[in-house]
Amino acid sequence: MLTTHHLLKYKQYYAIVTSQNQSAEMAEHTESPSVLGNPIEICIVTRDYKRTITGLWQVGIGPWRVYTFTPSNTTNQTYRGKPSEFILRVCFAELAHPWRMR
Repeated sequence: MLTTHHLLKYKQYYAIVTSQNQSAEMAEHTESPSVLGNPIEICIVTRDYKRTITGLWQVGIGPWRVYTFTPSNTTNQTYRGKPSEFILRVCFAELAHPWRMR
């Protein structure tokens, strides 16, 4: 299996899609269901995570877990190799059923 990463931009959103694909030899003999292969992880960068989660819930993606990393709960924060304080919020969802991008 080959693991690939794709950077996509849609309006104000950026997404990083991590896919697992067949080896090059196997891919020659089968038709891929998507140009992205078999997505196993999708990262969406957004300014408004609550609005994004609401929209994704509407298309069946969720439930969501939200984690916030701050200087008060995270040690040794760095940015570009230098000490830096910041707040980072990450949200995770799992799909209960197969979902294909077409």
